[in-house]
Amino acid sequence: MRNRVAMTTGFDRNVTMNYSDVRGNVTIRTLGRGSGFTEEIMADVILVINVIIMTSAMTYHIRFGQRSLRFTNLIWSVGNMALTMRAMTYQLELRAGHYDVICDVFLVIDLILHSLNRLFPYFILWIRQVSLYTTPTLHRLNTIKIKLLSIFTLIGIIGFQVATFGIQYNVVHFTATPTGCVLSARNIRAVRRLFNVHSPIFFSISTLFHLILLGLLLYPILRHIRTRRHDDAIMRMIIRIVICTAVCICSDLLYLVVKYIRPPGASTIFIGLSSCYDVTINIIAVTSSFADYRLRFFPYVKLFKNEPLN
Repeated sequence: MRNRVAMTTGFDRNVTMNYSDVRGNVTIRTLGRGSGFTEEIMADVILVINVIIMTSAMTYHIRFGQRSLRFTNLIWSVGNMALTMRAMTYQLELRAGHYDVICDVFLVIDLILHSLNRLFPYFILWIRQVSLYTTPTLHRLNTIKIKLLSIFTLIGIIGFQVATFGIQYNVVHFTATPTGCVLSARNIRAVRRLFNVHSPIFFSISTLFHLILLGLLLYPILRHIRTRRHDDAIMRMIIRIVICTAVCICSDLLYLVVKYIRPPGASTIFIGLSSCYDVTINIIAVTSSFADYRLRFFPYVKLFKNEPLN
């Protein structure tokens, strides 16, 4: 037997959906009521931006991706694809109907894409950091302590992202998916309390590991500050990666502020779109960390074909 359940989405749209009797009758209002038009514009803009970035990334990978940094280029390309797919899910949420039959599948796919989008930029930056310490100039700095700290940082970045995925899965599973599918009406208050308390803590600890990563990148600069004239190429590369890492961290912190202060009338999808914009900034920053960043952004331009590789 199926019951009718009324639900109000994050903006002014009323949707009536069917749910099994075991899930009970419940009316759930999401965390805010936006205008709808603002969210649609944001979703359209971020989708266009990510389609352009993904097209450039795939073109670069096909034409130039095998000439150096093959594994890094592969992760970078997959990250761009995952981000574009994530942007497409908002189009589904805004424009497609809400069907109970796809709720469970969509929930897992959506959260996996979200977690991958959060993980890929810092994973690429971590790979870049490791490769820096293998260069002849910095090899002598690659001590056991640096190696252990680097591994510890990677474990922390991945581990806390997995933990955050678990929290987000429970929050969404006990309330509603981004498409407005109510999966369960049990313990909504308790789970939201868990989200409001634990999620910022996990996010903050994850940011701590990002700062450690930034420290690992700053360390060679501090050690070689007096001899930069002998290592100009390496130092330029390190400074570029440090700036890009700092941009990623600042963007994440800004998103955290937006998420937990919440602008007046901000809807649930507005917060999700803010996350997508944040990760897009991260991907752009990571792309800018490569010496051939202009070729990565504009792989069709012959002028950038002979860009340096690192």
